[in-house]
Amino acid sequence: MIKKVLNISFYSVITFCVVSFLSLIISMIINKMNNTFPNFSIGFPFKYYNQFLMDKNDLHHGFNRGIIEDFLIIWIIIFIIFSKKTLKQQK
Repeated sequence: MIKKVLNISFYSVITFCVVSFLSLIISMIINKMNNTFPNFSIGFPFKYYNQFLMDKNDLHHGFNRGIIEDFLIIWIIIFIIFSKKTLKQQK
């Protein structure tokens, strides 16, 4: 049981990092195409980090609470996948 929870947590962390990186890259590409480059957001489905340029030398950034919800959603999805995989192997 502990091994299963550790596996789920490990794959959840990896998936969370990949999804966050992809959301950053997509945000940067979209803002580069719109000529608003220093502005970007990280997180999917909830944004947990924002950076935006107010003035030429006034860069604002900050974290939101969405990081907890994003990680929990990914952990639950990975748990469901592992549970279905385990049920198929038992049949």
